[in-house]
Amino acid sequence: MLKPLLLTLLAACGVEPPTESPATASPDLTIEAPEDEPPEQLFCCQSVNPRTWSGDGCAMVATEHVALCGTAILFCHASWTLSDGTATCLK
Repeated sequence: MLKPLLLTLLAACGVEPPTESPATASPDLTIEAPEDEPPEQLFCCQSVNPRTWSGDGCAMVATEHVALCGTAILFCHASWTLSDGTATCLK
């Protein structure tokens, strides 16, 4: 009962209630992830050397397919190289 009375009072004063929902909010209100965070990359490898952050016999794999890696997984946080099956995480 209070809500209809409040809406009537606002309408009489010329104030319109907000009609914009979060899903239809203007683009300038959208919060985006920071661009300074580097992408992460996973590699399925035949062997991994944790001291050098590198692996041999490696292939790139998406995060959702990491369970398919049977032997070893190399996870690089930012920069990495992949040459002839050898992956190396760069610090």
